[in-house]
Amino acid sequence: MKFAIFTQTEDIVNWDNILRVMVAEGTYGDKTAYALLAQPLGTVVNDDGDVVEGELIQLGMFINEEKCREVYSLLKKHLSRGVDNIFEVPADTSEE
Repeated sequence: MKFAIFTQTEDIVNWDNILRVMVAEGTYGDKTAYALLAQPLGTVVNDDGDVVEGELIQLGMFINEEKCREVYSLLKKHLSRGVDNIFEVPADTSEE
């Protein structure tokens, strides 16, 4: 494992097993929430974004879309450096 992601819940995700990472909107309780999700190899997602087979891995959840996209951009920058190390998804510090 040359690169790993620590999720907000401190799970370790091996980057070698990830097909893609995406931002998704959903609900948490009665509020809109935004999640940074990883699609593992072997997981099938249709054109509507629904999982047909397997499961997505939640890397982080945010109440603010801007914060979620900011963390997504940080991950992309981190990956573009090409170093072998770990990216830690930060906690959501957004105000409701």
